[in-house]
Amino acid sequence: MIADCGVPAGLALRRRTGSAASRLGDGQELRGESSIHNLSGVGTDDRRPFADRPSRAILTAVFLMSASVLVFEVALTRLFSVVLRYHFVFLVTSVAVCGLGLGGLLAHVTRAARERRPTSASLVLSATGFGVLVPVTLTLLLRWLLPYHPGMYVAIGGVILLPFICAGVFLSVCFEQFGKQSGRLYAADLFGAAAASFGVVGLLQWLGGINACFAAGAMGALAGVWAAGASRWLRALPPLLVAAGVACFVAANHADRVLGVPAVHTTDQNVGKPLYIELADPKAPSHIEYTEWNAFARTDVVAEHDPSIRYVYTDGHVPTNMDRWDGKVGSIQYLRGFLGYVALESTPKDRALFIGPGGGLDVLMALVAGYREIDGVEINPSILNVMRRYRKFNGGVYERPNVHVSVGDGRSYVKRSRNQYDLIYLALTQTATSGNVGLSLVESYIHTTDAIRDYLAHLTPGGCVAFITQEYPLSLRLFASAIAVLTEGGTETEAQACSHLAVMQVPPEQFPSTPYRYLLLLAKEPLQTRRCKALMEGIELRRLLPLYVPAEHPGLPFSWVGSGEKHVQDLVDEFQLPDGSPANISPCSDDSPFFLDMTFGVPRPLYLLCLAALLLSAGLTGVLALTRRGRGGIAHLPGFTGYFSLLGVGFMLAEIALAQKLILFLGYPTLTLSVILFSLLLGGAAGSRFSQRGATADMQRWIATATCAAGTLLAAYAFGFPVIQPAFLGGSLTVRIAVSATLLVPLGFCLGIPFPSGIRLLEQVNRDDIPWMWGVNGVTSVLGSVLAAIGAKLFGFRLVLLAGAACYLLAALLGRVLGDGGSTTPIAREATE
Repeated sequence: MIADCGVPAGLALRRRTGSAASRLGDGQELRGESSIHNLSGVGTDDRRPFADRPSRAILTAVFLMSASVLVFEVALTRLFSVVLRYHFVFLVTSVAVCGLGLGGLLAHVTRAARERRPTSASLVLSATGFGVLVPVTLTLLLRWLLPYHPGMYVAIGGVILLPFICAGVFLSVCFEQFGKQSGRLYAADLFGAAAASFGVVGLLQWLGGINACFAAGAMGALAGVWAAGASRWLRALPPLLVAAGVACFVAANHADRVLGVPAVHTTDQNVGKPLYIELADPKAPSHIEYTEWNAFARTDVVAEHDPSIRYVYTDGHVPTNMDRWDGKVGSIQYLRGFLGYVALESTPKDRALFIGPGGGLDVLMALVAGYREIDGVEINPSILNVMRRYRKFNGGVYERPNVHVSVGDGRSYVKRSRNQYDLIYLALTQTATSGNVGLSLVESYIHTTDAIRDYLAHLTPGGCVAFITQEYPLSLRLFASAIAVLTEGGTETEAQACSHLAVMQVPPEQFPSTPYRYLLLLAKEPLQTRRCKALMEGIELRRLLPLYVPAEHPGLPFSWVGSGEKHVQDLVDEFQLPDGSPANISPCSDDSPFFLDMTFGVPRPLYLLCLAALLLSAGLTGVLALTRRGRGGIAHLPGFTGYFSLLGVGFMLAEIALAQKLILFLGYPTLTLSVILFSLLLGGAAGSRFSQRGATADMQRWIATATCAAGTLLAAYAFGFPVIQPAFLGGSLTVRIAVSATLLVPLGFCLGIPFPSGIRLLEQVNRDDIPWMWGVNGVTSVLGSVLAAIGAKLFGFRLVLLAGAACYLLAALLGRVLGDGGSTTPIAREATE
């Protein structure tokens, strides 16, 4: 689901879970034997008590560590998206959240050992560990696990976990030592993450995914330098040397010369991406000529045995062709024999729109067909850079005066466009990157019923939409979706709606050599007899196979609907794959846009992750109860466990659903992620800082108010987005960003209050339980992200958002009774201090 987004779904949550330790010492006197040398900027005695206010050095250290963790997580997600399938990408975000929580638990377990030495030593050690373990992790992944053992889930997850545990230790110790000023530390934490949410975009563009990971390691090591204190330069030397060493490696590894993306030695297409599996075959003629990274994807230009073609891969998946061209239309007349040309020659020739034109093959066909104006929208900005770089090879096709190619999301572009098109053309654009969510669970907003409705609204009277797919079941799903849209309102029957559609394919013997296999045409008006005859002539001329052409070729199963013998729902219910297994070809809406997923139910990896998160949550709670057995004071555990679990699940449900709701509105997936993270983090920082104004005795009321407000806002957004977004969709990008931020910052403010407020209440009951609740919250956050993907598949993103609202409303009920009857110290103590 999220999702590269995925989005990386767990990023903003980590900022909130980081606040678990932010109240460790709030309202309590700090122990003299647990001090950080000179962190307050005064004194030189390692054993002296802390000052109340952290110095700029420690605030800078927290800023750097927070930013480095977010950069590492995003860059690692990008790296996994290039080589492997979705479930590995999901693994990265899940492990990140777990690792930070486990780091807090480790800090709790080792507290006695830490108290025997200056606390600055713990900070330096954990920051140095982060700086060392990042390159170690990457080396193990790129040299051993990914190329030779890509299916070893546990080993990959365990290796990824280590740097995040170090970061969790660092942050939890910092917050523990300055509990009374945790608002300032938490603000530095959130500000570092917010800055990184935008900075990582440029960093990936500049350094690439691998070197961006290394840069995150160097940045995290520098946090140890700042934490060591100005007068203890010997203590600062190890992290400084690590940071310098990693930085030198980044410089040496320019263009991945030393450590690059590996070929994947596997035949399992469900694990690795096609390009990197092919590169592992010594007999394959493929080699990479040029590579470009950005926050959206890695783009590779690949040469094979044919010198007249280059293949442009996005994240190692199905390539798009870039043909050699001398700039003369006469030299590319051979494109008239291509499957997609049938669509171009059957429509008027004024203006065409190509969604995902890739390497320019579609645009070349439009030039041959004689279109006056040719528009394109490409979601991957690197494609345009590649086309400019290879202009001598491709004839500068995107630089011709009548060709206009923009960067953005195709659906968003269409919704905002004021043009009417004779042809809207989508070829293999169902192939998505893992910045989003999916195994097959990849969002495809350009193939939903809502998308088809938008396309028809932007067609001229004689215009049509052309879909090219690689798989037959996807063509059937598009057929069912088109019928569903055409019959809305009862203006046409299903049989009449079939007169708008034609379907054809290349001969099966050509399947091994091309992914361009099936073409479905959807006309705005019914296809008249003359046009149908012209289509059949074009099909026969190219030796294609007609599957359904109204009145000319009534092929099954389409003709069952066209004749009225069956309904579309009958086709959906009866359809089976060639091996006899059922497949879901029912229409998809924007609320559940999993066009590629043809399974019933939920993919097995998501169920396994859900089960693992449940077991781990139960295990943490059980261990806590057992360790407290016989010592009393456990009556509060169920309430606090439920409360922090609801916050973990609720936040992830809300964040993932909000990301999906805003992708179409903003039009750029990477920008959407940055805007969401920055707005929620900024609002959360303000909310957390504001919550410190209240006395602990009032925290139950603060929790109830904030969680109720958050739940109400989420419910309002679930129903309000369909009204708000169309009203501003025609505005400039600046206006749409401002509207998004205006909606998200107040929500972030409310979400920033419940967690630190709950920690303050728990501190009054039993301070030792705080790290455990941090861990429970982190693990249930993983559960929340899995539940979001499952819920979106089964019920849609609106219900996921409403489920997030319900979690916060339930947390409000629990918040009213947190600490009642289980307090070991007076709750009002802070108010009297």
